[in-house]
Amino acid sequence: MEELLSPYRVLDLADEKGMLCGKILAHMGADVIKCEPPEGDPARRFGPFYKDIPHPEKSLFWFDSNVNKRGITLNLEIEDGRKVFRELVKRTDVIIESYAPGHMKSLGLGYKELSTLNPRLIMTSITPFGQEGPKAHYRTTELTRWASTGVMYCAGEPDRAPNWVTVPQARVHAGLEGTFASLVALHYRERTGKGQHIDVSIQASAIDALLDTPEIWQILGRDYMRQGIADFVTKVIQKYGLPCKDGWVAFYTLGGGLLASAEHLGRVREWMKEEGMAPEWFMKIDFVRDYGSAVIDQEFVNRVEDVLEAFVKTKTKAELYERALKHRLIIAPIQDAKEVWEDKQLEARGFWTELEHKELNDNIPYPGFPALFGETPMRLKRPAPRIGEHNEEIYMGELSIPKEKLVFLKEIGAI
Repeated sequence: MEELLSPYRVLDLADEKGMLCGKILAHMGADVIKCEPPEGDPARRFGPFYKDIPHPEKSLFWFDSNVNKRGITLNLEIEDGRKVFRELVKRTDVIIESYAPGHMKSLGLGYKELSTLNPRLIMTSITPFGQEGPKAHYRTTELTRWASTGVMYCAGEPDRAPNWVTVPQARVHAGLEGTFASLVALHYRERTGKGQHIDVSIQASAIDALLDTPEIWQILGRDYMRQGIADFVTKVIQKYGLPCKDGWVAFYTLGGGLLASAEHLGRVREWMKEEGMAPEWFMKIDFVRDYGSAVIDQEFVNRVEDVLEAFVKTKTKAELYERALKHRLIIAPIQDAKEVWEDKQLEARGFWTELEHKELNDNIPYPGFPALFGETPMRLKRPAPRIGEHNEEIYMGELSIPKEKLVFLKEIGAI
């Protein structure tokens, strides 16, 4: 079946900071060609590994980040490699790259130079701080990327050091922004015939994770402070999560003008009454009138939350979730990896898909797609490429490079 982006070709030069962008475009049907140095991309050394065997062809990170892509080796640091690259550019719609600002230009492969070869070319550059500005050439890690967004200032317990998101996600925000921007640029090109250079900043992309934090100063006249699993609305701190019998659940404890939450608390109280766990004073609370942020104090909030927590601790995630679905409660299980794998909703959507790895003589389950398209479905077609797997297919079959020249290019380290 035809796919959304099946007419388009993408050259993916990105390291781990931008691989997600190419992955999503590949899922949508684009012919994404992963270009890596002859010795293999450094991301192949990222764990975990298949059966815990460290090997450049067994990185699960590599498998997931480059599924559905074809792969070639290409050395842009020498002129023979750059000549081959220029030929590829003539047949390309989008380039994704994550080199330091100015590096591609220093090789004679900047957007201005490449667009003379292909005026319809779109180049999406993903870097920590963008192409320009005082921090453009800063080197970063995932830790410093999160710190630069302000997210870490808000994450963690108030009496301890800031927390960072330990599963690398700042680059995920940038990969998504790069995908959206590339799609918009393709749409613009179809209308005008013009390509363009897209400048994606990881910092600017991940700042979206702050949600309403930037507004707090204007609203409350103070900075948003980290409060662990709690949050403050005005003058009090209220919890957004409670421990249960087998883990944690997200649990809204707000009331007042937040009518849905106030009604939720009332329904939870009825459940507590059924089981004899609702104190008399607790039964008298009007969660709209008596529990609004303008009238409550911290002592009252703590007292209410202690009662709610004592009740929730007697229930499992499954019990709480089942009741929430039946009685419209604002409760959701906080799942670990095993629970996500066993999630019935994901199972019903066919989210997990097995893909054959012939080189491993095994089938490996992969996460599926967030959106299901009826007419142009996304599919898992091929595992991530092995080092140089499609060199002959692309160089000889599509660029018509003779076998002898291909051997020569390999000998001099160009491919």
